[in-house]
Amino acid sequence: MFRQLPEIDEKVKTRVAALNERFPKALNGLSFTDTTSLIQFLSLWSIRLKPAQIFADPSVIRLNPDTWLKDTDLPQDGLHRLLDRAGSRVDVQLAGAGEQKSPLPFRDRPFLSFSDNSCAPVYPPFVIEKLTPDIFWWLKSLDEDQQLKWQDDWGYVAEAYVIHVLARVATFGNCKLVPRVETGEGEVDAVMLVNGHVALIEITSSSLREAETTSADWELLRDGLKRGFVENPNSKKGPYREAALQLVRDVRVLLEGKLPTVPKPKIQ
Repeated sequence: MFRQLPEIDEKVKTRVAALNERFPKALNGLSFTDTTSLIQFLSLWSIRLKPAQIFADPSVIRLNPDTWLKDTDLPQDGLHRLLDRAGSRVDVQLAGAGEQKSPLPFRDRPFLSFSDNSCAPVYPPFVIEKLTPDIFWWLKSLDEDQQLKWQDDWGYVAEAYVIHVLARVATFGNCKLVPRVETGEGEVDAVMLVNGHVALIEITSSSLREAETTSADWELLRDGLKRGFVENPNSKKGPYREAALQLVRDVRVLLEGKLPTVPKPKIQ
């Protein structure tokens, strides 16, 4: 996504450059590629053990940052720089988390460093999730508003990747794909046509707030899902229709014959 797409799409190239530019500033000089390479290694390492191995010798959950990468060609100082951002001393981390009763400090800094300079993942899924767009949350501290700083750029790149995959599917299935169709009411992300059939596609990604995922309050979870995938009533631009309502709009526009380059389908 960050290597091939920028070579064929100038707009993606600009967005990727913006994301790459932010990483060294937030991650002690590490680029996006440096960071994701290290996280891939750390993720695999963090899930390698069976419970019986941990019970037999709890020290096996720790790694020594000074020697852990000795058999790779990854720069040793890169791991130290990552752990400076993604880790915390065990005494400092536990004191803060105990007061807040929240997993968020551990999600932000999923590694604990001990007095002998070894470190260990707090909870492997908190490391593994950084293989997803969650890695971009490291571009800001927890006391800053996370919205918009990276999401606009990431959203465009992620959408371009999905369109790239859809184009390959269309070629394989002998379909016609029309990406990013502008209408008088907004953009339709993609339209796929084959043998008189039309598929309207809206590409979306969203994230839930901490309370919505960890509080066990079903109403908070419902509201978060509605905000992310139906309608966001508190958007800075006013109420904004998300994926589900965008598809409703797309179907209406299509049936009214107002979708450029796409013939109005016959209703049977």
